[in-house]
Amino acid sequence: KDALAKEMEFMLRSNEVPEWKELNAGAGAIDGQFKTNTKNVETVRKATERASEDIKKADRFQVVMEEFLKETKKKVNTMLFERKQALTAFKEAVSFFGTGLEDKVEIPKSSQEFLKPFRTFTADLIKAWPVDEKKENDAA
Repeated sequence: KDALAKEMEFMLRSNEVPEWKELNAGAGAIDGQFKTNTKNVETVRKATERASEDIKKADRFQVVMEEFLKETKKKVNTMLFERKQALTAFKEAVSFFGTGLEDKVEIPKSSQEFLKPFRTFTADLIKAWPVDEKKENDAA
């Protein structure tokens, strides 16, 4: 398919995009849970320090968890950074396309509200597309 057909197909599927509030809350919950788990691992580490040398030598929990938390922290930080970038990009897109008000740009209440005009335009464009050109584009 050509690039235009792919873009139109993507736009029509955009109603499947989760709401920003859901994504934001989910990212916040993951971050909060990660912080809680980090504190819990620290509590276990302190308890292990008081254990006998035999237990300390046999216990691999701390070593495994330190590596896991190190890797997970990178992923959580990446997620939080990408969340911030997504919000910035969303605000820029809203600002660029505007809301029809000359003096004020309002952030739509939902992702669906923001994307609705684009989906409507795309659906109307597909309906208006000449039949012969549709077949030629689909064959390409």
